[in-house]
Amino acid sequence: MAAALDTVARQWDRYLRCAQPAADAWRQLTVEIDARSRGTEGSDPALTRLYHSLPHDTADAAVLHWQVRLTPTAIADLMGIDLPAVAMLLLAAQRHLPAMTLEQLEDHTPLL
Repeated sequence: MAAALDTVARQWDRYLRCAQPAADAWRQLTVEIDARSRGTEGSDPALTRLYHSLPHDTADAAVLHWQVRLTPTAIADLMGIDLPAVAMLLLAAQRHLPAMTLEQLEDHTPLL
């Protein structure tokens, strides 16, 4: 995670010139994290289950909401999507994951 953040930090001046700096930085972070984690299992079973059973954007929204504790509005701003899209992603996560998985996310220390 730190290496992914360093990559974004080195390009921060470029992101600030974009129309949606947070969303552009978020997209880059997800690319960096995906590249670094491909082929490895995470040590957190709740996160592993989450990312193996949901589309990536849905899993990202779930982590941001239940673990990092961002509001749907903050998630929309960060991911560069509209509020109804965030609501759909969170609803999809709730419908497809056991309540226990979401509780495990809430019980863990936030990743960010």
